[in-house]
Amino acid sequence: MLIGVEQGQNWTMYNGDCCIVLRGLEESSIDLVIHSPPFSSLYIYSDSENDMGNCSSDEEFFEHYKYCIKELLRVTVPGRVCVVHCKDLPKYANVYGTTGLIDFPGACIQEFEDAGWVYHSRVTIWKCPVVERERTNNNGLLHKTVKRDTSQVRQGMADYLLVFRKPPASGLMSEKSVTRKRGFDRYIGEAGKATISIRRLTAASRRPKIRQSTFGEDTRSRFGGTCAKQMYSTSNSRRQKTTKSTFARYSSI
Repeated sequence: MLIGVEQGQNWTMYNGDCCIVLRGLEESSIDLVIHSPPFSSLYIYSDSENDMGNCSSDEEFFEHYKYCIKELLRVTVPGRVCVVHCKDLPKYANVYGTTGLIDFPGACIQEFEDAGWVYHSRVTIWKCPVVERERTNNNGLLHKTVKRDTSQVRQGMADYLLVFRKPPASGLMSEKSVTRKRGFDRYIGEAGKATISIRRLTAASRRPKIRQSTFGEDTRSRFGGTCAKQMYSTSNSRRQKTTKSTFARYSSI
């Protein structure tokens, strides 16, 4: 279903079902493809049969997704790339009889290679396990699982960008090469306002800072830090050394 089309100088924007829109695009007309497919049936966005995520199994999902993969290969310029955002999928005990992970990225790689794409590279995106635990309540991330059976505990699941390249007709050069005669002229994190003196940072890291702790007697064992019964306070611009029963621990700046 095509909802609408907008055009401008050197660009055209389509609003519609990607599988339907792809059929109308010219061969070798797209320089870069980037998309995030439904993660099989993990999220169902609608009850439409055209909804790729509205499927009963991984096999049914990939039967639908295969069409999109082949059409993307047709419309992409030879030598250019397709970037796919995906992640491992959780196995739920009420569905699979056990918990674990499904290698969804690996299945995507297999389908793209079968369609004629070349697996080019992968980017790993770190995700906070606490956020994942709050969103999914997954057994492998729960504190009660730590106490009950730590062998079930797992890391938070990363996201991935899988990069696939459409093989050039001959050789390695793209039909529309991206040339940089001077190479890269700037870099992510290049020197600028955010520059920090390495000398100052190194010197600061050598100075211990004493921070008061409210965790009591077990601070030493819980944090593994160096504890002392002394803390420093500043009064009237004068640093005085005082002794208190409250534990303090050293931490580097």
